[in-house]
Amino acid sequence: MTSVGNIVSPPTRTPNKKKRRRTASTKHLYATQGRSRRTTYSVEPCDEIDMSCEQANLSTNMATPVLIDPQSFISCFEMALSNKAVIGKLGEVLEPLLLVRDKQIAQLKTDLASERRKTTELEEKLDNLSQWTRNDSLIISGIESQKGETNDECEAKVINLALGIGVNITSADINNVHRLHLLPNGKSNIIVRFSQHKTKVQMMQKKKILRTSQKDIYINEALTPSRAKLFSDARKLVKDKVIKSTWTRDGQIFTRDLDDTHTMKIKNTNDLASLINP
Repeated sequence: MTSVGNIVSPPTRTPNKKKRRRTASTKHLYATQGRSRRTTYSVEPCDEIDMSCEQANLSTNMATPVLIDPQSFISCFEMALSNKAVIGKLGEVLEPLLLVRDKQIAQLKTDLASERRKTTELEEKLDNLSQWTRNDSLIISGIESQKGETNDECEAKVINLALGIGVNITSADINNVHRLHLLPNGKSNIIVRFSQHKTKVQMMQKKKILRTSQKDIYINEALTPSRAKLFSDARKLVKDKVIKSTWTRDGQIFTRDLDDTHTMKIKNTNDLASLINP
């Protein structure tokens, strides 16, 4: 306190520069209190659920956080499912959702079937195109190969075979000829591409002569892998006496029934299955 003349000035307070700091535990307490105030609920549980929770020593006051062990939660959930009111409410909520789900599944099945049809159509178109490039070619099996055999020597053997069955051809009638990969029996087939389609047709028409003159030599059309598999399966049906005969013409596969009255064109495995189980 100071005095100037007769005036007395009030005492001055020295400001306290020390600020109050919150400790970590104080901050946690405030945060917990704030969270408790924000998470207050009003719940009216069913009598059976309330009874089950009391039996499990659980509190139904959601404002007080509790830890629920899995077994107690399952007990409460099972008790809820035994209540007809709860089941009815769940049905009201889930029924429209299930209807939407069923519609979505039906649409997906329709889309999947459509995509499968498109895929099948594209595969058939690709197979037809691939077969078209083979329509002037034949595969000849049973002609002995020699070590170091050249394509010219292979061509000469094909010409001699054609002459032997009555088809007059020369080197000018052949575009390309060569051996294929070795087979498990150590032999390799010959693939020959003719300059004209009619030459290939003549070879196919005359190949029956080989059955009496050269039984170990076979002439077949060059087929795509998928058609070659179908034709192989069809020949097995002939051996099993399910059908009388099978043959190919311009890449198409045909079969004849045992009564020799019906000819069927084979396009896929389903057609073959219909021959086994008509």
